[in-house]
Parts: sequence; structure tokens; C-alpha cells
Amino acid sequence: MRFYNDVTALPLRSYDGFIVFGGLQFSSSASYLSRHRTSDLAAAPGRPRALMSGGFLDAVLMRRVSHSVGVHVAKALEELDQGPVLFMSAALPSDAVLGSAEAKWQDYRDLARRGDGPAYHQRFLTQLDRALGPGIRRLSQPAATISGEVFTAAEWMRGSFRMNPRRDVAHGEEDMIHTNPSYGALQIDAAMEAFAAL
Repeated sequence: MRFYNDVTALPLRSYDGFIVFGGLQFSSSASYLSRHRTSDLAAAPGRPRALMSGGFLDAVLMRRVSHSVGVHVAKALEELDQGPVLFMSAALPSDAVLGSAEAKWQDYRDLARRGDGPAYHQRFLTQLDRALGPGIRRLSQPAATISGEVFTAAEWMRGSFRMNPRRDVAHGEEDMIHTNPSYGALQIDAAMEAFAAL
């Protein structure tokens, strides 16, 4: 916070509810399946992958989500016992990933093209819900922004800006994970609807 807006401390006593956006990317877990698979996932031709147990994969995912910044912050806010806590993880990557040649997206492209993406994402969300526990409500990514089940449609990402003191530095065309103000507006709408329903 100090870098972005010179805030070094944030008193929370006057808040009666909290929402945590981001701090956890599903796409970063795609590498777990680059060399391994469980029996319910596809065996990709030409790229053998060793079998592992579903229980082991669940444990790996649980470790990943429970150690994420976003979950740590959400759990710390829950411990304040000061009001409801909502959580929405970072958006799925842009569907422009499919046309990208960047090596860092290879595992995610492979996951999507094999058809394993939706089932694996659901497995990830199951472990995330376990990590958050019953006291924190998880909000889903707005349905209107999702493309091909495991991507965000590119129009919700084009025009995003970097978080920095100048506030006017756009992300480059190669950026695949940051969303724009239109997406942010949907997030806020979803959060307000959720708070109103509590």
C-alpha cells in the first residue's frame, strides 16, 4: 500500500464488512498437470503423463490455495469477527492465451485443449472453498465475462491499467491476467448484491 498510495496502516474498526479481490490465480496451478494426471483426466496423445492419485492432487491444490495471499488476508479479516467477509479470486486468463506463443502459457493452453480445464477448475474451487471455510463466502467470476469455460473474454481485459502511483500506465498487449474497469464494475456489483443478501 505504501508504494501505491503512501498508506502504511489501515485502521479497520469502522468497517462492517470486507471483500478480498484477487491474490489467487487458478492458471498458476496448470503446471501441476504438465507431467501428471489423475484417472479422470485425459491422456494427451504424444505427451505421456504419469498417473497420480486424486487425493494427492487435492492435497497439492489445498496447499496452494491455503498459502495464497488472498486466502491469508480473508482469513485474517474473518478473525476480526467484525462483519461478513467475501472473496473473489483473480479472473481466469484471457482467451487470447490460445493465440499466444508465450511459453509461460503452454501448460494452460494444453490443459484447455485437452478438455480438462473445467473439471480441474472445479477441483480447484472445491479446495478453495475448504480453505476459506464456512465463514467466508466465495463469489464466482461474473458469468458474462467467461469464455470457453476456463478463460475470460478478451474484451474484459483490454484497456487495463497498472496499479502504480501515476494511475495512467496501461498494461501491454501481451498481458493476459489483468482486467479492465468494466470488469471491475461487475465485481463491485456482485459484491454489493452479496452484501445486500446477507
